[in-house]
Amino acid sequence: MATVAIKVGDKVRANGLHWYADVQGKEGIVFDTTEPNNIGVKFPDTKYPGGVWSGRSQLDLVDSANFVAPQNDSLFPADAKSRKEIPIASGVLDYFSSALIEVAKVSFEGNKQHNPGQPLHWARGKSTDQADTIVRHFMERGKLDTDGVRHSAKLAWRALALLQLELEAAGAPLARGAKL
Repeated sequence: MATVAIKVGDKVRANGLHWYADVQGKEGIVFDTTEPNNIGVKFPDTKYPGGVWSGRSQLDLVDSANFVAPQNDSLFPADAKSRKEIPIASGVLDYFSSALIEVAKVSFEGNKQHNPGQPLHWARGKSTDQADTIVRHFMERGKLDTDGVRHSAKLAWRALALLQLELEAAGAPLARGAKL
């Protein structure tokens, strides 16, 4: 069978050749393609919270217009005590309000560059070299990039992207603003 060109962010369906019977026919999203012959895929409602490693011949690309990304029910734990231990407003937004505004500017400028004329979204497959880009922007910290956006803000954006991808690979829900 011919090798299928599948990349991170693609929507795929497990075909009848899939190793795991409980994901056959299910649609999922590719989160990793670094294995030589395998692809990491997140399928909704399976017993594999971190995702499933699939052979390329076990997956079919899915028409993105009809795709519904797999989502967990909630971003937060079910119990109240655990939810209170995640102080998003007072523990993140209140600490880094100006910095997060700059990161939002990176998202806006990046969308203009990578997705002109489209609504704001993170097109993950268009730039996947988070680690190298983080280091490059770190080396230019304190300066503005050629588009007038701070390198440190771009570094922070890439660091958030790297963390989001790691968390999703470990079972976190797909980010709402991702378009894969």
